[in-house]
Amino acid sequence: MKTNRLIVAGLASLLLLAGCRSSKHVARTTDADTSATQLQTPPVSDTEVGRTGTPETVSPSQEAKGETTDAKEEKGRRKNKKDKKETSESQQPTQQKTTADAVTAKLSLTLKAGSKKISLGGNYRLKRNEVVQMNLNYQVLFVSINIGTLELTPDYVMVIDRYHKRYCKATYAELPSLGQAGIDFNYLQSIFWGEAGESPTPSLEWAYDGWQTLGDGQFPGKIEFSLKSSSTAYKAIFNLSNLSTDSDWATRTTLGSGYTPMSLDSVMRLLMSVAK
Repeated sequence: MKTNRLIVAGLASLLLLAGCRSSKHVARTTDADTSATQLQTPPVSDTEVGRTGTPETVSPSQEAKGETTDAKEEKGRRKNKKDKKETSESQQPTQQKTTADAVTAKLSLTLKAGSKKISLGGNYRLKRNEVVQMNLNYQVLFVSINIGTLELTPDYVMVIDRYHKRYCKATYAELPSLGQAGIDFNYLQSIFWGEAGESPTPSLEWAYDGWQTLGDGQFPGKIEFSLKSSSTAYKAIFNLSNLSTDSDWATRTTLGSGYTPMSLDSVMRLLMSVAK
């Protein structure tokens, strides 16, 4: 079932590829070096020295025509810096973040892997310092089928493929890509609580939007992840509704009989097959 393979791959990619390096890091470094070189350009004074060494005064009529090229470039750099700052600030809530111990919401999730795309429904559940849990449903006519679960706890991460009755459960030590990027459970839960800052790795980015009042603070109604491997771009867009602070639900998923374990290598092969 290609649809289900994409679902499992999309969920697993957020975890298994989070620490991967990409060419984006090189691009950022190059941009930074270029900006640093440009900023070293001395400011334009009221006089400019010609080729003969004789000062050439800029007349009022020349000033009235417009800014010099260097001045325009400097103005453009300042505008870009201001735009980036305003974009970053727009992702932050206007009020303090919620201090609730639990959050539940209805989830509308869009997963993309390269040119492939699928939309899912489900439940979004958080308990602070205990678990991040998402149950995913696929709508077939008027029937909603539970087909996948993502569960993060302080001790393990687990992806469940309910269609094929298999699962992948691993400790954080078994996910070196996360450890190398400095991402542990505390950091992962801060992302899903809408409290994380800038990503520690250039291959994974996220953005918050649609802030809503929850308890005594704010919680994002939309979380968008962008993940880039060496060959494929993944995207996950979480749209949340019916937010509440309900805490009456199980924090651990119990698997029924018949489920078989799936190795990390199997998950990685699945990711690669979906990316083709």
